[in-house]
Amino acid sequence: MSRSEKSSNRKNWNSRSGISKTVTASVVVVIVIAAVVLVLLTMQTPLSMVVTTTTETTTIAPPQERLLRVSFANVPYMDPAVGSDEASSVYFVNVYDTLVYPTKEGNVKPHVAERWDVSSDGMTWTFYLRKGVESSIVVES
Repeated sequence: MSRSEKSSNRKNWNSRSGISKTVTASVVVVIVIAAVVLVLLTMQTPLSMVVTTTTETTTIAPPQERLLRVSFANVPYMDPAVGSDEASSVYFVNVYDTLVYPTKEGNVKPHVAERWDVSSDGMTWTFYLRKGVESSIVVES
């Protein structure tokens, strides 16, 4: 290849390179402008949404009573004297009321019983039920 051909090729390449740089720069500028416009449009709130005055009073309806049903596929023991598995335990909490209820701290708090007395020897426990609670507890001696 002669020297003039090499020079001619360089000029053509440089002129094509100049065009592609110009096109690339233009595309980048358009993308940046579009991004800025998009951000500004999403951040702006219409004036009507910023300034609102109302003289209406809103009445909040009382919550409606709802029913929640939870089912376990197999509750093997419905007798609290026998069942100790998870499904039976969940059943017991939902069906039976206990005299006292355990707290997270490991203590007990009154539940159906409002208070209780323990004899000095620890052999006799007397529970006093809340008013309005009926008991079907049978104590055998």
